[in-house]
Formats: sequence, C-alpha cells, structure tokens
Amino acid sequence: MESYYYIKNSRKDYEYLLKKFSNYSCVETNIQRDFIYLNRFNDEQLMKLYNDYSLKRYQQEESEIKIFLKVLRWSHEILLYRKQKEYIGNENATSIIEYCKSEKVTANCRQHAIVLTEALLSMGYCARLVCCLPIDVLPYDSHAITAVYSHELAKWIALDSARNCYFLNELGEILSVADIRQCLVDNKKIIFKYLHRFTNLRSGNSYNSLKQFDDIWFLDYLYKNFFRFCCSKINGTTNKVLKYFYHLVPTGYSEVNTERVFVYENFSNQILMNTDDLDMFWQNPN
Repeated sequence: MESYYYIKNSRKDYEYLLKKFSNYSCVETNIQRDFIYLNRFNDEQLMKLYNDYSLKRYQQEESEIKIFLKVLRWSHEILLYRKQKEYIGNENATSIIEYCKSEKVTANCRQHAIVLTEALLSMGYCARLVCCLPIDVLPYDSHAITAVYSHELAKWIALDSARNCYFLNELGEILSVADIRQCLVDNKKIIFKYLHRFTNLRSGNSYNSLKQFDDIWFLDYLYKNFFRFCCSKINGTTNKVLKYFYHLVPTGYSEVNTERVFVYENFSNQILMNTDDLDMFWQNPN
C-alpha cells in the first residue's frame, strides 16, 4: 500500500515528464537490428510447455485475437493464488508454474508476463516480454507485460497477464504498447478490458478476498512506467543468462545508439542498446 500511495501522489510529476519527453526520432537508423522469435520446434522448453499444458486446444479458435485472449486468461488463472512470494528459481514458464502450484503462491507481473509470452511463442506467434520502465535511472518499481504480433490486425497488441486485461481506445480498437503511451501523452481515454477479476482466491484449501487496485490508480501506474521500454533481441525461453536487449527511449532522454552493460536487480552482464527509433523497435516480424 505504501507503493500504491506513492504512485498516486507522484502522478502529476510522472505525467509532466512523459509529456515533456513524448517524441521519438523521425530519422531512420542505418543499423540493422533484428528481433528473433523462437518456437516449440527450436526451443525444447517451449515444446515442453506446449505439450504439458495442452496449449494446442486454444488454436481451435477461428479468430487469432480470441486465441490470444484465451491464452491470456489461462496464463493469469494458472498463477492465481492469494499469497505472493518472491520467486528466485529458473525464469521459464514451466518452472514458474510448477513453483506457484507447489507453494500455493502467486507471481509478480514479470513472472506472469514470462508465462504468457512463452505460451504464445510455443504456439508459433511472435511475442515479446516488454519491461515497462519509469524515467528513474534506478527504478525501484517497474512493470512487465506481453506484446504479441497480430497478423489479423497487422500490429502489435499489448496484453497484461498480471491484471488479466488488454487495452482499448474509445473506438473499441485494441491498443499496442506504443498506442497506450501515445494515448497517455494526448490525454485520450484508455479502456481496461478485463477478462475476469477475482475477489476470492485460493490459499491452500481455503479462499480469501483480494483487494483489486482501482483503474484510476492503474492509469497513474501507466503514466509512471510507460516512459521507456526494454525487450530482448532473442525471444524464447527466459533465463538469467547473458542477453542482448534493445532499450527504447524518447529523444532527449539519453544518448542513443550506444551499447552498455546493464545491471538491474538480479540481472547483470546484459548488453543494452539504446535507441529512439520507434519504428525499428516495433518493426513487424518477418
């Protein structure tokens, strides 16, 4: 709750900074930066996830969007318990699910996003775990969601497994991460479309109520954490190993097109490439 009130009380500051640094470069970079998307046929852990949890059953849907939303709900509910406990195991979907089930605990937003992202990758879709970061150089709090490319809509769409929701504009169109940020900058309405919101959750053999943070606070949270974004170049089973990341920052925030070693929380020796090229960062997958 301390974090809850801090975010609410800091909303005006973060909103001001987001709008001050609202633009990206309109100059195309000449450096080729390709994202790689693995699937169950070239990643053994993704194959295990696909088979162990019968994810094939979701591909019977006619609509690609319906598939994404059913997998979103599955990824949320399979980790749904009343108590939360810090997870320090292997960062892949199978390990996270097994841990939450055995300990009867839920996971944080990062682990939720890992499970959803890897599930979609295992099914053959191009998906990324997106780390959503505030302006703070050393953020004590951030958010993680999933972006999946929809050929049906010809765009990336944002899915939040931790809150079991996706995002719409006033016209009912599904939003991407970039769309959400622009709506925040332009003060346009964002509709949080929840697939299911539980008030009673499992805790061992009993059920306990869970306080749901309100949508006004969630909007404050987005103003804080949708300042910059970080995605892995290689998208497959997530583990704490040396990785190459692309870091999307608005023009004027920091020097771009530079590589540096990134050290954050338990993750170290990770190479980070700064860029303010929005089109490169959200390029359509081949």
